[in-house]
Amino acid sequence: MIDADGNPPDQSGDRVVPLAWYAPETYEAIKALMTDGPSFAATYGQWEAQARQVEAFFVAKGVSTVRVLVDPREFAAWCAVHHQGLDVKGRLAYSEWAARSRRSGASLTRSP
Repeated sequence: MIDADGNPPDQSGDRVVPLAWYAPETYEAIKALMTDGPSFAATYGQWEAQARQVEAFFVAKGVSTVRVLVDPREFAAWCAVHHQGLDVKGRLAYSEWAARSRRSGASLTRSP
């Protein structure tokens, strides 16, 4: 997603970068679900501060972002259907799919 210079690949402003976002009440369930959960921030507050920094980085570069709320049950079901892991690659694939679906008006429970 970021090149060797720390820049997003598209500086045109047309690209929207989807960011996996979590609700405070499901953060612990998300951490427990993910195979890389042990690498997550210890608390929701710490995670949110880090996520806002990432979001600010993109905005400062002129790249739009969209927050994709990740529900643990929906994410796990989507990953099973789409043969994705419960990890960073799965979160990226889900976030991209959800952002595209949102823009097209499609149901987020429908297959791509």
